[in-house]
Amino acid sequence: MAVIAAWKHDPLSGERQPERLQCHHLIYRRYFLTRHDWRNGVPLSPESHLQIHGVRGNEPVLSILLPEHREYLNTLQRWTKKDYLFVSGLSEAEYLRQIRDDLEHTIEHGVRLRDPDNYVLPEGIT
Repeated sequence: MAVIAAWKHDPLSGERQPERLQCHHLIYRRYFLTRHDWRNGVPLSPESHLQIHGVRGNEPVLSILLPEHREYLNTLQRWTKKDYLFVSGLSEAEYLRQIRDDLEHTIEHGVRLRDPDNYVLPEGIT
């Protein structure tokens, strides 16, 4: 829901009917740090989703992201859960609580995708 609240539509087809939108992870779900982060998802219609998983790949979506958004995802993908939690000084429970609060805020208030402040990482995470 947070992904749809943030994007509001499929950026490839323009589809706006929430019941037709599916969340596509830009970075595989196996990465702990981006698994539940709304910044790692994009809503796609079933047709767009098939194209992305078929011949097109993520490039059509990645090309419309802010550079800060791409860098945010690329940076998190390079970090292990253990190292990220150590450097950020968070326990796993605290990290998951932050993600939950961020998701709830996004669902309730929405976000501006083009705002670079949405892609700021904790100090020490580079």
